[in-house]
Amino acid sequence: MAAIEADLPGLWLRVQAVLDRARATCRSSQDAMAFAEEIVAVLRMEAQAAASDNGMTEDEGGSLGSETQEEPDKEEPEGGNEGIGAASAPEPPVPFGGATQEEEMPQACQAETVRERLLEALDAPLEGDWPLHLGEQLAQSLCANAVDAPDQALAVARRGDKPGQPFGASEVAACLQASVAMRTRLYRLLQAQQLVRCQSGRRGRLDPKRLHRVLTGDGRVFAAWGQKEAVHTAVHVLLDSSGSMSGEPLKLAAMACYAVALALERIKGVNVAVSAFPAGSAHDGVTVAPLIKHGEKVHANLDILAEGYTPLAQALWWVLQQMMLLKEERKMVVIVTDGEPDSVSAAQRVLRTAEVLGFEVYGIGIQSAAIQALLPRSSMGVQSLSELPEAMFMLLHKALARGTSGVGQ
Repeated sequence: MAAIEADLPGLWLRVQAVLDRARATCRSSQDAMAFAEEIVAVLRMEAQAAASDNGMTEDEGGSLGSETQEEPDKEEPEGGNEGIGAASAPEPPVPFGGATQEEEMPQACQAETVRERLLEALDAPLEGDWPLHLGEQLAQSLCANAVDAPDQALAVARRGDKPGQPFGASEVAACLQASVAMRTRLYRLLQAQQLVRCQSGRRGRLDPKRLHRVLTGDGRVFAAWGQKEAVHTAVHVLLDSSGSMSGEPLKLAAMACYAVALALERIKGVNVAVSAFPAGSAHDGVTVAPLIKHGEKVHANLDILAEGYTPLAQALWWVLQQMMLLKEERKMVVIVTDGEPDSVSAAQRVLRTAEVLGFEVYGIGIQSAAIQALLPRSSMGVQSLSELPEAMFMLLHKALARGTSGVGQ
């Protein structure tokens, strides 16, 4: 420390201040690297400042020396130096403190050498010696092996948090009323699919079309009730909560999602969930927030705020990952959005993957035809917000009325 202070006064105190903060607040390898980078910045600033000061000193010294050389030579006394004793020669001036100029020169050269070596060390390439952050290493590896364009890259939204407020009493009442109407219509549809007279039996209602069997001794001339396979479906409603949905559009869309979730929850064999994307502003990254999880009781805390952009592809990748683990054989995703996704090509890619995996993806566009361009055969648009609840019912009605189908069927 004494040597550092002698060559670079004040440097060690600044470095020690960083070390003291590191000792008190360092909690991880990333924190340690951040403090190390701060020390490097201190060293670089000191070395550069010292180099600039030394350059100014050399310029001043050079100008003084040139002025000295321009002075005219003084006339020597006749006879030269003969008769002048060695003791009478002028002695060089002694600087303050007793150190001669010859003693100060090595010290100045040593300090300058230290500064030069410090700059060389700071500017030296340190690849392999200076470890990269894990995220930087992954980014370098992905960029080196990337084969697709940036908007074609597979990116999955991370789970975020988007707290919602409960709807008001009048809004809940309106949602309940709409839910009862939708549930009744959907229940009748499913009952018609499940309960049919499709089996021949020895009891039941006489079927004239089977009377010919009597001639062969076959007593199965009655039509008995038969039951098809029950509904075994998982439905995930993905709500666009980007900045363009701000205000009344998002409020009504969230209420429609709540009414649909209530209606589906009470139908045996249907597992419903609701999520919103994104879960924050642009600086929060690509996020999606589950508002009602699969298997969770439907609640009215869906009054959320609108902010951010429209990362549809990333949110869909997240939904597919969540639904792949569900036991339901039939899986449906309903997208409610009012605009075009950030990357159309990335959205098309995830939709193709969903089709291969057997998912059914449907869309509702609010005053926008963008979702209809992505899903031309399994989406519909609404021009007024009052049409949204009925549109969601019609979409589910068509989806549940047909058998298992892929994307765009």
